[in-house]
Amino acid sequence: MQISHFATCACLSDRKRYPSFFRTISSDYYQSRALAQLVKHFGWTWVGTVRSRNDYGNNGIATFEEAAKQEGVCIEYSEAILSNDPQEQLLKTLEVIKKGTARVVVAFIALGDFFPLLKVISQHNVTGLQWVGSESWITSRTLAETKEYGFLSGAVGFAIANAKLVGLREFLENVHPDQEPKNELLKEFWETAFQCSFTNSSSGGCTGLERLAGLQNEYTDVSELRIVNKVYTAVYAVAYTLHNVLTDFRSSTNSSKRRWPTAQMVLKYMRDVRFIVKTGEEIFFDESGDPVARYDLVNWQHAEDGILHFKHVGVYDSSLPSEQRFQVNQEHILWTEESGQKCSVKDASVHHQTRTNNMWQISHFATCACLSDRKRYPSFFRTIPSDYYQSRALAQLVKHFGWTWVGIVRSRGDYGNNGITAFEEAAKQEGVCIEYSEAILSTDPKEQFLKTLEVIKKGTARVVVAFVALGDFIPLLKVIVQHNITGLQWVGSESWITSRTLAETKEYSFLSGALGFAIANAKLMGLQEFLVKVHPDQEPKNEILKEFWETTFQCSFRTIGRGACTGLERLAELQNEYTDVSELRIANKVYTAVYAVAHTLHNVLKDLQLSTNSSTREQPTPQKMLTYMRNVRFTVKTGEEIFFDANGDPVARYDLVNWQPTGNAGLQFEHVGVYDSSLPSEKRLQVNHERVLWANTTGQISHFATCACLSNRKRYPSFFRTIPSDYYQSRALAQLVRYFGWTWVGTVRSRGDYGNTGITAFEEAAKQEGICIEYSEAILSTDPKEQLLKTLEVIKKGTARVVLAFVAVGDFVPLLNVIAQHNITGIQWIGSESWITYRTFAETKEYSFLSGALGFAIANAKLVGLQEFLVKVHPDQESNNELLKEFWETVFQCSFRSNSNVACTGSEKLAELQNEYTDVLELRIANKVYTAVYAIAHTIHNVLKDLRSSTNNSKGEWLTPQKVLEYMRDVRFTVKTGEEIFFDSSGDPAARYDLINWQPAEDGSLQFKHVGVYDSSLPSKQYLQVIQEHIIWAGNSGQRVRERHLVESGRKAMDQIHDRAPRGAASRHSKQQTIQEGSGTCEEHGDWGRIGRAGSQGGAGRTGGAEDHHSKAEDHKGGADGAGAHQGGAATPSLPENAINSPIGIDPDPNPDTPCPLSKQALTPDSCAREYICKHSPLVRAITTGTSRPGSPSLGVT
Repeated sequence: MQISHFATCACLSDRKRYPSFFRTISSDYYQSRALAQLVKHFGWTWVGTVRSRNDYGNNGIATFEEAAKQEGVCIEYSEAILSNDPQEQLLKTLEVIKKGTARVVVAFIALGDFFPLLKVISQHNVTGLQWVGSESWITSRTLAETKEYGFLSGAVGFAIANAKLVGLREFLENVHPDQEPKNELLKEFWETAFQCSFTNSSSGGCTGLERLAGLQNEYTDVSELRIVNKVYTAVYAVAYTLHNVLTDFRSSTNSSKRRWPTAQMVLKYMRDVRFIVKTGEEIFFDESGDPVARYDLVNWQHAEDGILHFKHVGVYDSSLPSEQRFQVNQEHILWTEESGQKCSVKDASVHHQTRTNNMWQISHFATCACLSDRKRYPSFFRTIPSDYYQSRALAQLVKHFGWTWVGIVRSRGDYGNNGITAFEEAAKQEGVCIEYSEAILSTDPKEQFLKTLEVIKKGTARVVVAFVALGDFIPLLKVIVQHNITGLQWVGSESWITSRTLAETKEYSFLSGALGFAIANAKLMGLQEFLVKVHPDQEPKNEILKEFWETTFQCSFRTIGRGACTGLERLAELQNEYTDVSELRIANKVYTAVYAVAHTLHNVLKDLQLSTNSSTREQPTPQKMLTYMRNVRFTVKTGEEIFFDANGDPVARYDLVNWQPTGNAGLQFEHVGVYDSSLPSEKRLQVNHERVLWANTTGQISHFATCACLSNRKRYPSFFRTIPSDYYQSRALAQLVRYFGWTWVGTVRSRGDYGNTGITAFEEAAKQEGICIEYSEAILSTDPKEQLLKTLEVIKKGTARVVLAFVAVGDFVPLLNVIAQHNITGIQWIGSESWITYRTFAETKEYSFLSGALGFAIANAKLVGLQEFLVKVHPDQESNNELLKEFWETVFQCSFRSNSNVACTGSEKLAELQNEYTDVLELRIANKVYTAVYAIAHTIHNVLKDLRSSTNNSKGEWLTPQKVLEYMRDVRFTVKTGEEIFFDSSGDPAARYDLINWQPAEDGSLQFKHVGVYDSSLPSKQYLQVIQEHIIWAGNSGQRVRERHLVESGRKAMDQIHDRAPRGAASRHSKQQTIQEGSGTCEEHGDWGRIGRAGSQGGAGRTGGAEDHHSKAEDHKGGADGAGAHQGGAATPSLPENAINSPIGIDPDPNPDTPCPLSKQALTPDSCAREYICKHSPLVRAITTGTSRPGSPSLGVT
């Protein structure tokens, strides 16, 4: 058995060759993979490598190259060197580095081999490279303290993890030759440390009084104990192994079963050893004899004395989950000077922290939202949109299509993690729920991908958002292909949504129908012409151009005759990626970035020349240049306007791409929409629905998607649903409003498809019903408070006291909070199904002003046997069901884990609970799931029945998806609730809603009262049925239906055409004057009660005089006196006891055919009010005569 503290070769992990080898230092296998992850993390996808030409370098770089390939990192060159190479060889290596375009160099090299190359680099003054180092040299003080090697500033690399060994320094300082007089090595150390001698007792002799504690050297310095710690843990590993051997041996001896331990037994003890050292590190060995791989990420930074020192900026720990292994403190990193690395997300983002931090940078590729932080990156600009916008655009896209239940797959790195975090935040605001969120990496073992696949398979979400890098996606796609998983609607991020490699791979045809946002494409005029004119003769010394030519035409400039490049080859005759300019998404961002720099410099020089002419010449400073870049604004030839916002970001423009089949079984990208952040929020996402092709054309049935757009059979020929379309809800709401005579209303809607489409349909129906809309406000949950206050002001200033809120719950909350804060009451709210049965609102006492709200909810149902089924659910029924266990633990606040304080016993009973799970009073959506399941069941039943019948008749015929679709269209059945289920020609069910009224409960909250129904399966006149006597109105007043109508609608309408004429006999003149001034005639409207006095009792009223009567009590008494006055011919009749003495006087005309005046001008609030009175003359007469229509409640005085 051997244990090493220093041997890192990955070959030593081979148990067949080295069955008894252990080590406490990490294998280079882990270091190489960690370096690949490091490079990918910072977005360096084009690197060079330099290695030692021996096992250390060759094996290390071989593993690095393999991991780099998986990470999507390309290697430009790989140079091998040794310390004894001649100068010519080192110069050749230097020339390769200089000519290379890669600015990042990975040096997996032994320290001794690195020195000669560094000296050559120093002599030739080669700077601006970003060095990435292996542990062999990344903590070498000799290199760091050599000022000639200052170009290594900014280097990053992994070092063996450091440790603090408590007591070591004290122990070292107490060492003394007197402790071991015969120890010659100790004497030699003493003489060297103190420059004295034990053999010379005269001047310069060692006295023994010297003190190590007074020295500052490598011996007393315990700040870097990387390898020392590995010695320390190795010694303890041996000690613990021997301790365990002896313990068991003694135990065996005491039991008279003495057995001497063999070498194999000791080996077994070493394999099983596990202990924690004083540093807190747990030590154990895996099956290969390797420890956990732990590295420190080290960054070389300048110290005040001009030399370099090591800054700890991160860690790598292989014992953590894969997505947590690599952790970086980016704020502490300083990059190499003059590196100018532009292709990196993180490199570009933090480059301003270096000594070149006064220079601005512009990127065409870095999308991390973190780069918009002006405090951290004040001089960073980009022409590519931030992922912040992409994430929000994806959330809007998902909500746009009504997908409220989705799964997520993301890259386990900054790109995926940050992107999905922003998506989840936006999705929550949009009301989109996420079933699962799986993280993957290209380097994950197959078992991990199979686990992710299992999650997707078991999930009920059929829509999967894949915010994933292309390299990470491919291994998962391969697994999906192998298991033949289809029927998913994929939604993709820009990283892969325009990947030709995926689209042209026939095995990935299950991605057909995928949707996602791509960087906006562009057509760059003249580019193709320029490209095909490129020729090596233009730049004879350009080796890259020659190499390109040789690769493209499969020829060589180094041979003569057959296979030689003649120079007569023509690029214009080729059809390849080079000449194809149809996809210039990233190229366009390079183009605009170059022009942004050009326009900035142009503006700088122009102002500088003007300044020079004026003899006030002033050289532009970096800060001045930064100001010019911030203010740059120009239009490129594509017509796109380029400028930067306050964060250095451009306008976010994306193309919405849809994957559609081609004739050759591949897939192509179809442009089906755009996202443009420069437009108003409701117009940012624009979709050409007619061009979208979905993931599959097999039948789909939804219990939750209400968008009226889904009824379009041309676009959605195979879509069915058991929940009514919003088309019916909008029309039902218009009928409801009209039913109560509210012809003057305001509307508030969600600024999204749900609200916009719903209100559009409502407005159309309302117009047909003669309802006028005073205002229509749009809100979103993300609106700033100022916007909500503006909406509130519109509501307050409006005269409409009835407000229809066709709004999603999430969007309504901020507005309700503002209304509560400003104590706005007295509004009659009409709600859409989204919030009208939302318990949270009803139970929030601050929202008590919603009392009296009315609205339609999805029809409720009682599912017989459901509660009994629910309370019988138990984890024992499905012991492997982790979700069921988690539910049980949550409900009963216990745990199935043995170390829990409150253990689940299994004797807990769901039947004893009163919570949302056991409450089956509100089964609105659940009933739609129930009927959807039965619709599928009946369809399949009918299919199988006919199939068997056909088989029995020897006419067996395989079913096609289209055939099954026909069965679904024709399905018709009745469920146990008594409801008949069928679909119309648009795939919609009969629209059935409950009319809900919010009424006060005893505990001060609000409860839902069922006060009517809407059923589109009935004759049109019977669609809406209302139980009027059960309704409580806004403010808990208890007013009846027609009272509310007359007091609020009639009074306000009349007030607008009658200016409250003076009381007494003169009022009739005022009435006539008002009519004459404000209107013409409206014979076509039929009977009309003439407008009379403004509430006066006439010249001979109750007191015989002309005084007015305002109080309710006096009005009641006025009946008898008023009648007498009328008989006298000089007074109008006073109102009967059960009538309303309206502030608008009504003169009952016994002639119902009297024409009513009406404005013939365009509809205005005034003319609409006049038309209202004109249309409702019988009702007006009912007020003044005390009569009411048959069956209606009597009208009391308000």
